Amino acid sequence: HESTNKQPSPYVAINRKVGIHLNKELFKNYRFSLVMENHPLEGASLTEKILNAYLGGTIPIYCGPWDIMEIFNPKSFVWYDPNFPEQALHSIAQLEANPALYRAKLNEPILKDGHHSIEKYFSLRDDVGRGLLKHRIRSMMGFDDVMYHLSLLNEERILLQKSLPKK
Repeated sequence: HESTNKQPSPYVAINRKVGIHLNKELFKNYRFSLVMENHPLEGASLTEKILNAYLGGTIPIYCGPWDIMEIFNPKSFVWYDPNFPEQALHSIAQLEANPALYRAKLNEPILKDGHHSIEKYFSLRDDVGRGLLKHRIRSMMGFDDVMYHLSLLNEERILLQKSLPKK
């Protein structure tokens, strides 16, 4: 049975080379973005979807693994549990009714632990979070870089010395 709806979709196909920019453009006229992971189960993978909502300047309404709370600030998005949708609907209604509350949520820090979150979850290059994740992965694979680890210890020692009161 063929559909009788012949209206074209208002959404454009996302070109992977410029997908971030297109998503930002798609979301920019909305206050909220419904962000649903492919498999919203415990232990499922986290994807770029919540980042696209943040980049578009919206408050994400997130449905996915609870692990997201370890990376992103729970105060910066609305948690949506499909088994108990009333809580998310109530939060959205409150945000819509109170512009100051909406602005406060929109201005919350996105990452749960700021720079520490960057180091732990996003540091696949040396110029991002000192490459800690990259080096942790390399270490797990047996490619330990002793000099790298010594340089980190030296950096920590210097930071500690700077934070101590001067005599």
